[in-house]
Amino acid sequence: MPKKFLIISYFFPPCNLTAANRVGSWVNHLSDFDWYPVVITRNWDHPISNPSDVLLSSGGKLRVTRTGKSEIRVIPYKASLRDHFYTRFGNGPLAFISKGLTLLQMLKEYISPLSGVNKAFYYEALKLLRENPEIESVLISGNPFEQFYIGYKLNRKTGVRWLADYRDDWSTSELKQPEHLFSRIFLYLNKRREKKWVSSASRIVSVSPLYVKKISAFTGIKGTVVFNGYDDDIEHGAVSHINPSLFRITYNGSLYDTQPIEPFLEVMKKVIRNFREQMNIVVEFPGLAYSVQQVKRVQDAMKGYEDHIRITPRLPREEVLALQRASDVLLMLAHTGLKGIPSSKVFEYIGLHKPVLLFPDDGDILKEILQTSGLGVICNDELSLQNTLEQMMMAKIESGQCIRQPANEEGIRSYSRRQQCKKLVEVLNDL
Repeated sequence: MPKKFLIISYFFPPCNLTAANRVGSWVNHLSDFDWYPVVITRNWDHPISNPSDVLLSSGGKLRVTRTGKSEIRVIPYKASLRDHFYTRFGNGPLAFISKGLTLLQMLKEYISPLSGVNKAFYYEALKLLRENPEIESVLISGNPFEQFYIGYKLNRKTGVRWLADYRDDWSTSELKQPEHLFSRIFLYLNKRREKKWVSSASRIVSVSPLYVKKISAFTGIKGTVVFNGYDDDIEHGAVSHINPSLFRITYNGSLYDTQPIEPFLEVMKKVIRNFREQMNIVVEFPGLAYSVQQVKRVQDAMKGYEDHIRITPRLPREEVLALQRASDVLLMLAHTGLKGIPSSKVFEYIGLHKPVLLFPDDGDILKEILQTSGLGVICNDELSLQNTLEQMMMAKIESGQCIRQPANEEGIRSYSRRQQCKKLVEVLNDL
């Protein structure tokens, strides 16, 4: 008889954001290991094309779907006053009202963490635990990290064990440093909340060794690494045609201010000039249009070379996979001065068995993953980057294809979502 346990995750399929894939993949594989997950999530009845789409009302009533592998309980989402203002005036002349309402909502959620959809999540979870005493464990996936309060509250109310899953780190994050007084105040308050709530957890789970080390040191709770991994089915997709007269580099998904896209594109412009007569060169950015700010970074860096970049909105999964399969090399940009950040895209890259260009060398988890897979081409400075790209270009001109990396199949398979789910199961079994 499979063992039941409860998962609470704000993001879950059919949500088309990357955040939904982690828990979604676990639910696909947990039955293989004799576990039956019951998931509480919010309704996602429309695709997310830009940040404001997340804030739209979705669903009218609780919806429950049961299969032989899982039970999914979908909570309707009702947009708040802040949500309505942001979706209508977020970047307009009334944006200041939206910002004021955001501040008020943050204060409200600090005073009463069980508000909005979190309140519905909590009472649905409490009802489930009382009706199903065989459920002894709860996993809560953050962010939003305010949902960790649900684990804290359920533990105090029922004594149930809970696991805090960090897709990112919370108050220990180095990606976004507070710039304003209010940001610094909320960081201080969040540190207090995180330590109090997560200290009631039985275990933490996160996406990299450094995250686990930082969060465990901060909260005092033992941690386990469970990487995001890649979907097993992408290894068996259709082989896309590689155009012999086009050199295509693809960077998929989100870009952050800490990633050095400008130095990379400066080198690309040199390579384009040097090979303009021999090869058409394009850098693809599928999904980048989700962020207006990051689009501007790329466009500003490539002025005069606009024909050599392609930026699209978020694309259906199969279209993105086909584009990556048709690419000569896939680009991974490390975060300048930061370690321990394994972007989800690196796992998809190696699952596709494509050469992966890492710039710069992070000397940490990205390098380790790419070396384990055998697919990494690692450059630490602009000169080595230019030399490497030009060598790839010459190989394409002479043979019609880019340099092929000797893949380590065993190393690649260790990062599949099924293998990573197995690590989560070991934690559940241990508890």
